[in-house]
Amino acid sequence: AEYESSGINAEYGDFLNDVIAEDKHLTMHYVIHNIGTEVANDVVVDDTAGFPAGEFEVVSGALSATFDSIQAGANVSHAVVLKPLTSGMHNFVPAMIKYKNLLVTNW
Repeated sequence: AEYESSGINAEYGDFLNDVIAEDKHLTMHYVIHNIGTEVANDVVVDDTAGFPAGEFEVVSGALSATFDSIQAGANVSHAVVLKPLTSGMHNFVPAMIKYKNLLVTNW
């Protein structure tokens, strides 16, 4: 029997800078792939937990993005420019992704 994938989106973020330094701009680039066989609708990427306001300032863009739909096998991208406000260690956590499709509602 052939099973359809639930349309789960795989997400990853990547820093476009070689060095992360206090008061220096930091660009985070996200690529969201729909690796499923169904359209993913109402896709929301939220990375606010990974970059707390007390540690990072948003210079350009936003830490969350919404896409009406991502076709099966397609991808979209999003970027945000941040400025670290403190020096030292930072605990980066994965962005949260929410989406809906005909088979699964991942809310």
